[in-house]
Amino acid sequence: MKDKPLANCEREFLLQLIERTKRLDDRRAFDYRNIKIEFGADYGCCHVHIGETLILAQVTCSMVEPKQTRPNEGALMINIEFNHVACPGFEPGRLSRKGVQINRLLERCLKECKCIDLESLCVIAEKQVWEVRVDVKVLNHAGNILDACSLAAISALAHFRRPDVTVSDGKVFIHPEDEKAYIPLSVHHMPICTSFSFFHSGKYLLFDASYEEERVMEGQMIIAMNKHREICALHMSGTHLLHKDQVKRCTNIAASKVMQLDELVHRALQNDKESRDRGDGPSSAELNTYTKIDVASKEVKKNLKLRPDVEKGVSSDDMGAGDSDRQVETGSDSDEQVDESDEQVDDSDEQVSAGGADEMDTVTDEHWSSEKAKIAELQATAEVGLGGQSTWGLLEQEVPLSEQTKMIARKRKSREKRKAKPPSSDSEEEETVTLSTPG
Repeated sequence: MKDKPLANCEREFLLQLIERTKRLDDRRAFDYRNIKIEFGADYGCCHVHIGETLILAQVTCSMVEPKQTRPNEGALMINIEFNHVACPGFEPGRLSRKGVQINRLLERCLKECKCIDLESLCVIAEKQVWEVRVDVKVLNHAGNILDACSLAAISALAHFRRPDVTVSDGKVFIHPEDEKAYIPLSVHHMPICTSFSFFHSGKYLLFDASYEEERVMEGQMIIAMNKHREICALHMSGTHLLHKDQVKRCTNIAASKVMQLDELVHRALQNDKESRDRGDGPSSAELNTYTKIDVASKEVKKNLKLRPDVEKGVSSDDMGAGDSDRQVETGSDSDEQVDESDEQVDDSDEQVSAGGADEMDTVTDEHWSSEKAKIAELQATAEVGLGGQSTWGLLEQEVPLSEQTKMIARKRKSREKRKAKPPSSDSEEEETVTLSTPG
């Protein structure tokens, strides 16, 4: 079955949305969707969730004869399967062009960079070695399946345990788990793929594209890297040309993302080991990349009741330039607007602490208690119309609260002086206060 074609109006809508520095799921340009790694009851079974994308990886091993060219090394086989239920464009029993590309990229990422010590899989040189097979199955396709497949494969390899063997008089005895504990594979490093999508001839760049965004992208660049900032594979597709500065910038972003994913894999492995030692069965680990900011922003909007002109004035810089700072554009403040904003600032603390406990379950109590006062002060700054940055940009950049307090105090003093002076016919130029963010 072929995939449903994309209508022209849908394509134009998605491209215009990207031009306005927005995404369908309200993410920023370089945000991952929420990631979850789950391990099954058997060693080497791993489920990876990246948003709605779901991948299953299963690692198995068997005893085979080695290759004549490498008689003292084991073998690593990678197989990928696309379930036709995952996406209408997948055909059962047949790899599409994209499937062949993903399979080759996984082989380059895992086999050619030698992330597994194959010599440790040798049992008897030139006679018997272990062959490790990684079966990756796409259960649901919601975009960026290569990153999910790469993460699932390397997590399953790190989680896998092979049986122990004993060689006596040229005979090989494989011990069950109750006789000898299974042995983990020797993993040198963990290469992880990161994908970047380009739009409008490379002007706009998105990370972790969704299924809809992948259908309108003009090109893609895939970087496989480990936590040591070593590039294991690099692949580019499409007809557009990229400047060397764009490639360097994508490499730096990929390095930071790989560090987070590598830490997530190790945390998931540690949680699973502790859970199995307690007898609780397999465990998992999650990485919520943008839930905290998103939920906190919704809570502020609900409790502080932003003015419509402030909410509509939020804009962001060019996404293609990579600046995620957002500015609040407000006009000149009249005396009545200043009086109303004073009442909102005075009541902001009570409003933040009053409601929204049920909606903040995903945010830890310690995080919200430490950020609650900062959010109130930052939002009050935006409400009085100072023309500074909005709550979202300040939270992401962690601007010191002392700078906000000084700015509010200076603005209130200027208002008091302006009220104390007699009204003059000449229009005075409005005083503006700028906030310098730590560079």
